[in-house]
Parts: sequence; structure tokens; C-alpha cells
Amino acid sequence: MNEARNQILQRIRAALTRDEGESMPPPRLGRHPRGPLPAFDGAALDRFVAKVQAAAASCELIGALAEVPEAAEAYLIRQGLTPKLVAAPALVSEALPWPPTLKVEYRRAEALDACALTVAAAGIAETGTLALVSSAGTPSTLNYLPEFCLCVVKRSAIVTHMEDAWDLLCAERNHLPRAVHFITGPSRTADVEQTLQLGAHGPRQLHVIVVTD
Repeated sequence: MNEARNQILQRIRAALTRDEGESMPPPRLGRHPRGPLPAFDGAALDRFVAKVQAAAASCELIGALAEVPEAAEAYLIRQGLTPKLVAAPALVSEALPWPPTLKVEYRRAEALDACALTVAAAGIAETGTLALVSSAGTPSTLNYLPEFCLCVVKRSAIVTHMEDAWDLLCAERNHLPRAVHFITGPSRTADVEQTLQLGAHGPRQLHVIVVTD
């Protein structure tokens, strides 16, 4: 049985032209031809913001990463939430100027956390979608457990199409992450009597903060 399994895996590796233990994405991913892509007028940033809002999420533009604390605190006040949030450990190195009135913990999200702040690897203008990778710096729990999710994305990481997002992820890493989450708007379902419900299996509200600098 083990010999048959090894033979099957060897044939798969040969078909992918990938050596055993190779960490790079299969070359086939990079050379796969693209199909027709939808065209649209206007700047990618403008379309991204419009699509985010059309998906029942909110969005704001700030000039620099240092303005994230002010934007986060203002959001918590608008929502009437306790001034407390859990943030992606990837932001620790940014030394953000958090106000003393806001309690911030850099860690994975837990079941009782109300609000999380994370970072997207890319934003897709075509659909207003966020691409978030699973890593020690951006734990996937931040994307799904809290009812309120704040997500930071840099303007330079906003691309036109889904295919461009994959190109960006591959260019910035020598291997694909364990998981890539594509999120468009807050969690929702209409399974019960065709009535739309937000927060079915993830955040009830999503707020996107675009850093334009």
C-alpha cells in the first residue's frame, strides 16, 4: 500500500515539475494562462472603496499608518463599544501611538473579544474583497471570532483583479501561506426564511481602513 502511494505521489510531483521538499509555489501556478478579465473605468482605489461599501462594510481613508489608533478609537466610540481591542501581532513593530484611553493587546483573538484589528495582504478593486493570510503576525482568529473587525490595507496593496492579488502574494513570499482568506463584507446568511442576517459565522460589522501614504 505504501509503495503504491509513493508511486502516485511521484507521478503528481513529476506532473507539477516540482521537487520533493521544494518550498516555492508550483511553477504551474505562475505560468497558468489568464482568461478574459473584466475591464472598468476609474482608479482602482475608488472602485475598491465603492465595492467595500456596496458589500455592507464601511471604509475610510487615512494618510499614514500612525493614524490607525485615532481611526480605531473613533470607530469604537461610534459603535458604543468598550475602548478595548485585540490587534495583529504584525503591528507591534510599527510602534503605533495608541492613546492611553484605549486598551490594546497584540495576540490571537478569543471568543469573548468584541473587536479586532488586523492587516490585509491585498485589497481587490474588482469586488471590494480583502485578502488576508494566515501567519503568526496575522492570526486567522482575528478575521472571524470578534463581532467587529477592523482591517488595515495599504493603498499600494490594492490591485485590480483576483489574479493580481495572487501575483502579489507570490511575489512577496517564497512560499504560499498555510491559508489565504478572501473576505467581502461582513459575514452574512439568508438560509433562514430568506431573511438576511449579518454575523452568521464571522464579524457582524467590517470596517476597512485604507492607508494612502
